Amino acid sequence: MTLTGAITPDAKVSWSAGADPERAGFEILWRETTEPRWSRLTTASAPGELVLKGVSTDNHFFAVRSVGKNDARSIAVNALPGLPRKP
Repeated sequence: MTLTGAITPDAKVSWSAGADPERAGFEILWRETTEPRWSRLTTASAPGELVLKGVSTDNHFFAVRSVGKNDARSIAVNALPGLPRKP
């Protein structure tokens, strides 16, 4: 999972995952750097990229976890800063 969006008002979260017929989707989690627990989330049905409008990368931690069709959740994986792409 990578995180980009520095110097913008929006965070861009990207992740990949192998095929899993027992997976229902993903939860993208975030919280203020001062909060001890994940306090916000949004869902996605497939891996890819999601833009969190108005969520600054400077003030939040981000993670993603898999959700099974049985509602079981994986351990959240923290986002790592994305590396700048070469032109």
